[in-house]
Parts: sequence; structure tokens; C-alpha cells
Amino acid sequence: MGEDIHAALREYTASKAEIEELLRLDPLNADIIQVLHDLDAAIKDAQEAIDAAEATHGIAASTSNNAIVDEQAGPEEKVPEVRVNPDSRSAAASSNGQGVPPSNGGSYGAAAARLQRSGREEEPDFAQLAGRYPELSPHVKVGPSGRGSIDFTNFEAARQLTRALLHSQHGLHWWVPDGHLIPPVTNRANYIHWLHDLLTLCPDSREVRVLDIGCGANLIYPLLGSAMHNWSFVAADITDVAVKWARANLRANTQLEALIEVRDVRPKDAQHTPTGILLPAVQEGERFTFTMCNPPFFSSMDEAGLNPATAFSGTAQEMTHPGGELAFVMQMIRDSSQLQDHVAWYTTMVGKKATLRRAREALHAAAVPAVRTTEFVQGRISRWGLAWSFAAGPGSAAQPLPRPPAGARIVAR
Repeated sequence: MGEDIHAALREYTASKAEIEELLRLDPLNADIIQVLHDLDAAIKDAQEAIDAAEATHGIAASTSNNAIVDEQAGPEEKVPEVRVNPDSRSAAASSNGQGVPPSNGGSYGAAAARLQRSGREEEPDFAQLAGRYPELSPHVKVGPSGRGSIDFTNFEAARQLTRALLHSQHGLHWWVPDGHLIPPVTNRANYIHWLHDLLTLCPDSREVRVLDIGCGANLIYPLLGSAMHNWSFVAADITDVAVKWARANLRANTQLEALIEVRDVRPKDAQHTPTGILLPAVQEGERFTFTMCNPPFFSSMDEAGLNPATAFSGTAQEMTHPGGELAFVMQMIRDSSQLQDHVAWYTTMVGKKATLRRAREALHAAAVPAVRTTEFVQGRISRWGLAWSFAAGPGSAAQPLPRPPAGARIVAR
């Protein structure tokens, strides 16, 4: 039986390589993801059986994937079977490579729970990551120190890095079409961490519900927030492609489907649909713990093109807004003054310190009782977080939070 279990492990590993190649061609195909998940589970079971046998019988551990056959393995060893739905395997083999999964794709187990990171997000080891994800490898240059580097101005390099990080750190399957915004995972995860710390200022934080304004095709905040903390999200956007791909990314992570709603908030009736940014996304009677947003930083694509920090690409809808991010944030502040305590904490990220200053001035002029800010520093890039609340008391503005994110400076104002 020892030979059987080692042979099974080799077979599963070889099959996994084939399935990963199919997934590379069709990154969000739910059937391929299901097969890959089943293979991962079988490989894990097989390896655990081998480890248990070696511990029991005192057999030396193998030093490579081509393990030496264990001649002493007892009859109790059982070769784990791959639990693959035959229909899923067939669908995976005939993948059309279009990158959009079927609407009734197979179930994907809650692997994210095993892959959560309890700490703050640090800079990843690119060389190590490239060894695990072949599609990333061509984009990683390894220096004399053994550490890898990536050209973040290369769209495909940034996309493959984000895909690898989301899978390796959070068990998420993810993709976006060419030309769309590629979110830096570390920065986005630290925004989620900051919200988690703000929960200490919320009187009832047992059920966290978050409204993500402008989720984009990447759906990054809902995927991270639900995978890391089991929060529920309404992910709102106004373009066909954003809604389509956000839903595709959600279908590829079916373990999170019960926690995330992708909401198309385009006006259906110009006479009766509220205007603004927050107002159209909030339905009557809804309440949220947080709103969050990564607003368009620029007033035009010409302005975006002049900024050297736009390496992660993006469409005009993702990158621009009339009047730029200041106008966008000011509109959110006006909307929040109508919604008031329907949201415990309104939050947004901003890319310009001048925007942060002007927004704080507007909030204080409106006598908003609690305002907080944070600075996220990743490498040479700084972003700022702004939070305000009509429900919290003035004392919460200065109340210490549990701990700052790595590379973040928390400032109470």
C-alpha cells in the first residue's frame, strides 16, 4: 500500500499541473477551480497519510516529489481518492478560454479560512512567489541577495502578482480583463485592517456590513473583507463591465457568495432615482457598519497619464471623475449628511494630501462629531484614509485604536 499512496500522490501532483495550465487559459472558470480544489484536498490527504505512516513506522522522510517507495507501510494505509465531480472534470477539459465562468459553476470549498493572515500585510517575497506561480515567474528578476523585484509599470506583471498574492494569502481566485485597474493587494488589505480596528469604536460590531462604492471589475475589497473577517458586503458600481467582472470574480469564489452582493446602481428612473454617490447605492431602510471607497484620483485621463504612480493601469471610469477625487469625496460628504447614522462610519481612501485637508475642513465646518485619518505607506507610495461618523461621540475621534497596520501611521484629528 505504501507504493500505492506514493504513486497516487505523484499522479495527483501531475494532474494538478495540467489543471493549473487550463486555469491559466481560463482564470475564472468555476469548473476548473472545482477540480483544482479537489486535487489540492487529495494531495493534502495523501501527504498527511504518508507523514503519519512515516511517524508510525520510523521511516525517513522523502526528499523530493519522486518519493522512495515505503516497503514497510502497513495495511492500514488507504490511498485517498480525488473527490472530483465528473461533469466538472469534463467541463474543465473543454474550457473555452474566455475567462468568464458559467453562472452555475461548481462549489469551491472554504480554503480561505485556512489561509487567513492574522498580521498586517508586509511586502511579499517575489522570488518565492514566482516559484509557486509559473505565470508570475517571467516578470520577477532575482538579485544577488536572492530577493526578487517586479516592474510595476508592466500591466501583466502587476496582474499576475495580484492574482498570485490573492491566491497564496487568502485562497481567492481572481482575474480582470486587459486595461482595468490592478489593485495593490498590500495597500487594499491594510485598508481592511484599518476598518477592523475602527470596529472598536462601534457599539455593535457583531454583524459587520460594508458598502463598497465603486467596486470595479476587481471586487478587491469585498473579496478581502469577507475572506479575512467574514464580513458581508454590498459592492456597488455603475458600468456594465465592472458589474459583469465583479460578478464573475464572485462566482469564482463561491464560498463567499452568501456574503457579497454585487449591486448595479445605475439610475433606472431619472425622476425617482436619488442623485449623488452614496445615495443611489443605499436602499430604503438599509444600515451599514462602514462605507469604503477608492475614489477616482484624477479629473481626466490626461492628468492620470502625467502621474508616474499610475502603474496599476485603469479605465477612464476607474481613474477619473469630473473635478477629480476632491469633487468625488465632497459629494460623499454631502450624501452622508443626508444618510447620517444609517452608516456607523463613512470612510474613503484618498491619493492626495490636499484632498484630505480640504475634506477634513468640510467635515469640521459641517460639525461632524467624529473624524479620523490614517496614512498608509507602502514603499514610496502614500495613501490616506479618512473616516467620519455622525453616530460616534466626539471622544471617539481621539480614542486609541488597537494597533496600526504595518507601514501605516494612525492620526486622530
